[in-house]
Amino acid sequence: MTSDSHHPALPDTAPSAPGHYYAEIGSDALESQSELIDQILAFALDVLDAQYVEVRVYEGATPPR
Repeated sequence: MTSDSHHPALPDTAPSAPGHYYAEIGSDALESQSELIDQILAFALDVLDAQYVEVRVYEGATPPR
């Protein structure tokens, strides 16, 4: 998970305020990594005190760039 205020590759539509985070995952890993996704979201909300978490799902195993 990355704070998008420090991630130059994010599109212009990405939130940029403090407390806003995002994570990316390939569609082929959604089912096998569901517990990890839950843990990441819980960490962002509980430990990092995130106000906004965006989860991006991309087609396949490799993120588009």
